[in-house]
Amino acid sequence: MRCAFIFTILVLTACSRSDHISNQSSETEQTPAPAATKPDHIFVVWFENKAFSQVIGNSAAPYINSLTAQGTLFSKSYALFHPSYPNYIAFFAGDNYGVTTDDCINGATLNYKTMYSSICAANASFLWYSEDLPAMGSKTCRLGNYVERHNPTTIFLTVPASASVPLDSMNLGDTTKYKDLPTVACITPNLVNDMHDGTVEQGDTWLKTNFEALINWCRSHNSIFIIYFDEDNKKADNHIPVLMVGQHIRANYVDTAYHDHYSFAKSILHWRGADSTFTSNLAHANVIRNIWK
Repeated sequence: MRCAFIFTILVLTACSRSDHISNQSSETEQTPAPAATKPDHIFVVWFENKAFSQVIGNSAAPYINSLTAQGTLFSKSYALFHPSYPNYIAFFAGDNYGVTTDDCINGATLNYKTMYSSICAANASFLWYSEDLPAMGSKTCRLGNYVERHNPTTIFLTVPASASVPLDSMNLGDTTKYKDLPTVACITPNLVNDMHDGTVEQGDTWLKTNFEALINWCRSHNSIFIIYFDEDNKKADNHIPVLMVGQHIRANYVDTAYHDHYSFAKSILHWRGADSTFTSNLAHANVIRNIWK
């Protein structure tokens, strides 16, 4: 049964469209060994422009740091580019496709397979939630504290407007609805709450206020919650904080292997049984393996 029939009407709309998709790479490789578990849900909350040392061990982020005892901290996680936009695109599509600035892109111009395409082809569902997005599928460049560059879904011909939705449609206050959330969801706060224009403390408080219940739910419902950063504070090494919490994720564990946006994207796809090799970048990326308990 297709994923569209086992999720909410919103997710049905997002995953029911069939598009022509062109692949960057025809390269194939043997599928990696399966994960220790197949998560029912994977949530990725994106924060902005902070180095590993600016968040991990920082007293201004007490909630995020408290989660290290509950999950796995990735001590050698790295972004790929400066500035933001190409990092989001690379994570979502396995390549930055020539985008090197934060300039807005007028309309959907890229006709490539993406995380959305791959997840839905595997009979699962994907949505990108953005705080302060004015309407489903909006292609506005910027409105208030919402910016296009933190939401890469809008520039791909292969992604329908229904895959990009306002954050309040998650209905986070109703824990009984968590099971109906999409299989994979990316979530971007607005410019203040993502630590870009606001402080580390503001972002940490926003995360606890809005997502503590969902994070706790993930720890008992075969789901994963990932705290993620697009890039560091413009340093050459681009060392970012990443933390993962979930029912089957090792607690109080530090993963010291090298990971970047491609390896995290590939791992998410792989864990859900979706194609994780549709670009050469993804094909050559490593799959995260040592985090399961």
